[in-house]
This record gives sequence, C-alpha cells and structure tokens, in this order.
Amino acid sequence: METEEIAKPFSIHNHTNDSDGIPSFCDAVLYAYLNDFDTLSISDHNYISIEEPMDLFDLKLKDLKKPCHVFSADAFLEKFGKYPIALNFFENKYANLDGLKSKIKGKKLNYIFSCEFTAYHNDNKYHFLVVAPRLDEYNSFVELMRIKRNNDISSDLAMIAFLFKYKGLRFPKEEVGLYRSRQSNYRNGVSPFTKESTLDFFNENPELLEKLGFSEDDLKIILDFIDPTEKINIDAKMLFDIAHLCGAKVFMAHPGLNLQEASDWKAEVRYFIEIGIDGFNILEYPHEEINSYIKKVCDAENPKRVFPLILYVGGNDCHTYKDYIVQDFTYFNNKKCATFLSYIKDHSYFGLNISNFNLIYPSVDREYTTKYLNDLKNVSTNIYDSFARKLSNYLERKQLRNFLADCRMKGKADTYYSQKVIKKLFGDTLSPEIYDYLMEQKITNLQTIEEILGSSFVIPKSKGSTPSTKRNMVSKNASGGRIPYSDIKKKNIQKHGKNTARHQEHSLNIKR
Repeated sequence: METEEIAKPFSIHNHTNDSDGIPSFCDAVLYAYLNDFDTLSISDHNYISIEEPMDLFDLKLKDLKKPCHVFSADAFLEKFGKYPIALNFFENKYANLDGLKSKIKGKKLNYIFSCEFTAYHNDNKYHFLVVAPRLDEYNSFVELMRIKRNNDISSDLAMIAFLFKYKGLRFPKEEVGLYRSRQSNYRNGVSPFTKESTLDFFNENPELLEKLGFSEDDLKIILDFIDPTEKINIDAKMLFDIAHLCGAKVFMAHPGLNLQEASDWKAEVRYFIEIGIDGFNILEYPHEEINSYIKKVCDAENPKRVFPLILYVGGNDCHTYKDYIVQDFTYFNNKKCATFLSYIKDHSYFGLNISNFNLIYPSVDREYTTKYLNDLKNVSTNIYDSFARKLSNYLERKQLRNFLADCRMKGKADTYYSQKVIKKLFGDTLSPEIYDYLMEQKITNLQTIEEILGSSFVIPKSKGSTPSTKRNMVSKNASGGRIPYSDIKKKNIQKHGKNTARHQEHSLNIKR
C-alpha cells in the first residue's frame, strides 16, 4: 500500500470536562497517542482551554497565532504526571503509567485549537465548529467566547461562574471537572448544572461553599436570583463574521441533527452558504436526505468560491469515555489529512493580512460586527449586574436582620443607638443609598430601623424571654396593632414633604 493510502484517525470534534464531556484534556491527548491519531482538536462548548496545552507542550503566547501545532509525546511525558489520568478510560490495557510511556514515546500529533459554538437563526439553534481562531491576542472572538461562557445563563456552569465572579474568586475548574467525571450517566446537553446539580456540587465540595461565605440555605435562595429565561443568543451571521475576522474557519457540526428541527432546512443550508460557512461535518451522524442535499448544493457552489466548502471534517462528537472509540468515518488517508491541514495552515488569518478578504467573505460587515459585539457586552453585563444587585441586597438585609436579632437576644430591644454607632456597625457594608437614608432619618433606635426595613423582617424572640409592653420592637397603634406601612409613609410625607418621602422610599431599593 502506498504511503498516501494509509488511513489514520482524524477528529476535530471532541469534548472534555472543560464543558460537558467526562474525559480530561490529558485523557483525550493520551488516547490520541495510543491510537495513532493524525489530527486531534478539543472543541468544548463555547470555550477553548489553552492553559493545559501551553503548559504540557511549552507553548508561548506567540505560538497561539499558529493555526496548527505538532504535539510531541516526549514533551507530554515530561509533565502529564501532574494532571489526573483516568487509566480505566483505557480499559486497563496498560497496568501502569510505565506501560503507557513505552507505548507512546516518540509519537507526534497534529493539534488544532477549536470550540463548538452555539448560535441561532430563525429561532433555530445550531452548533458550529469554530476552528483555529487567533488566540495570541485579546480579540473580538475571544471576547465573544468570554461573554457566552461566563455570562449566558443558559450556558454551561453559569450558575457557579456567577457566584465566584461576585466574590472575585477563581473559577473552580478542577473541582467541577472531577464532579462531572463522576456523573457517568451524563451525556447530552450543555447545561448540566441546574439549581439541583449546583447544590449537589457544593454538597460534595463544602470547602468551596465555605470559601464563598454562604450557607446551604443562602445558596438555595441565591440561585433563584439567576433567571433561567435570561439568555444570550448569538446570531449565526455575527458568529461567522467575528470568527472569520479572527482567522477562524466555521463548520456546521452534525448537520443531520441540527437541521432536522428547522421548518425549511434546505433554505437554512443555502443561507449558511450565502453568509460564508466553510463546510459541513456530514460525516458525524447519518442522515441521508440532509447530507445528500448538502453535498449537491456544495458541489454547485464550489466553482464560485475562492476556497471550496469542506464536507469531510471528521469528529466523533465525543463526550464519554466510550465515545472516544475511533469510528470508521474518522479514518482519513494521508492525502486527505494533508489537504485539510494545508487548508487550515496556508489560508489562515487571511482576514488579517490578505487584501482580498472581502472577495473571500463578501457578506462581512466590520462596522456592524463591532456594534453588535458592544451591544452584546452591554446585555451580558446587565444580566450579571441584575444578579449582583439582588445578591448584594440580600446580603445587606441578612446582616441587618442578624444584627437586630442579636440585639433582641441580648435584651437590648429599646436601647438607643447614636448615628456614630450605626455607622460603625454598618458603614462599610451598607450600600450608599441605604446608609444615607438611615442617616437622613436620624435613626435613634432599633424600632425605627425595623419600620424602615419593612414587615419582611422577622426578628426571632429569645428563648425564655418575653419583652415587656414598653419594649415592643414594632410601632403599635392605639388599638395595639402594627402600624401599616401606608401610615408610616403618610407620616413621612407630613414630616418631610411628598418629594423627600418618595425619594426616601425608592432609595432603599427594597421590594415590599
């Protein structure tokens, strides 16, 4: 058999525990070495991990402008020991790490950075492989990926990411990866961390909850501040434009699955070709009608294009250990592998350094792309800020509630506190609006604080202690009942005037 006829595994669609897969990055790379892969790419959902590859293979930041890398197994062997390796992933074919080392020593692997990005058109959701974007600098695609990964409520791990972002702490990547690796039945979807599974995650990692400074009861309430209906849906054309401007190629992942949900899937295929898609991964899932139509349309389109549409992007769409078993359709002969790698290498980043970019991608609107990304950043910021405001308000109210309860337990219900004491107790923790309001009202006792905070505060009674009539914690009217909030508001209007009272009411920023 001639050299060019030799077929080797070629897969650019694989997942790890950096998104919704179970194997680690090291597991995937080790498997690729053991099975003599020609090319591998980890394409996690809306995310590209660069830390482990840079460390394992001594990559510099400037190396990330390259579209393809050659990873040496010898370099891998020097450092992979500090990363977790699941030997059961390899079905105990190798009893120890020494057996693995002898098997892969001297091997080479072509590696391409990529991700599987979720985008929408006509209310239909699609997954696109964004292959070989420029990563050596902070650019529009990196920003788009950051927005989608960290601020989209529907994206993977957003609930956990929000909590750690609020506290200014590092995202617990290792703990999340280990948690997911134990979810042996998990397979589909990109949002495994619902409220229930997030609570389960912290139940398994109580030290992380302690680090955040929340109790389990706190967490149950706080997670409700994240609205699951808030989503950032990236427009498909904007994804294409931003990816192309950053040197990447865009391929539709598993079109047989993506397109069958569309009411007019043929029109969708033609639209994606019109806006500059680079290819379709028709090899992943069999769907004879859809795949045949795509091939027919691409064959008719290719004579008009500077670079032909690629139809043979290989990938297992691996999520679990058993998915990494090499499929027949991922075996490409050397010539086919070389053609694809040449396409990625020789024609990469032409958006940055070749004058005929508009000829290659005529539909790209640079000005609108910039505006779209800025608008998206504002939307994502508002989503997070809404959560942060709710959480801040909850924590402030909790602290005031605990302080009042503590005073009640100590029998200080009618003790008068000066403004200086209020400031000492709350000045560094209250929001400026609430603190200023307390000062404006010249708060002198706990009774007045409770009236201002409203009836939602329930102050527990101390055990074995019954407050006297003179030491009631709330205002009473002549008949002995609680003075309603509307009456307190009227008194404020009589005392301070309508506008001032309205300002005082809204400055609390507390829902009654």
